[in-house]
Amino acid sequence: MPIETTRVMPHTHFEDFEVGQEMEYGKTTMTAEEIIRFGKAFDPEPFHLGQEAARDTMFGELIASGIHMAAILRRMQVDGFANLHSQGSPEWERLQFLAPTRPGDVIHVRSKVLQTRPSSSRPALGIVRMQHELVDQNGQVKTRVHTTIFYKRRGDPAPPATSHSPRRPEQATRPS
Repeated sequence: MPIETTRVMPHTHFEDFEVGQEMEYGKTTMTAEEIIRFGKAFDPEPFHLGQEAARDTMFGELIASGIHMAAILRRMQVDGFANLHSQGSPEWERLQFLAPTRPGDVIHVRSKVLQTRPSSSRPALGIVRMQHELVDQNGQVKTRVHTTIFYKRRGDPAPPATSHSPRRPEQATRPS
């Protein structure tokens, strides 16, 4: 499925984000083939596997998997920002599938910055909380999620390298 890339603005560092900023970006048209391919591979519910299989479900027709929509949203996020200094996302919360996505729907992302703050435990990082929505050609919100993303701060040095081995994931702590 081709996704049109539209860079929002060069959000490359923590300081580039301001509370209240809104942006729209990305664009793709959902196809039955792509919905079925994803459904067969990752979410084999009848309503993701074909029109005939979906007929006797509560939806009565083929719809895209919510997990498929989350994956598309994530791809559009990466393509929509110049994420050169993103340090990852420890949290997606309130992932909501608000309306079915059908073949032929043209979707894009609408994002809003909810909160920014410097990390108190890692001064080289800032924390950005955002709300992202997948919206169709009629303005209907299909999927919504809140994310927390770490960004490098402009001018702050990278953390010093340590001589000890890295922590195992269960020992790692999130910056606060």
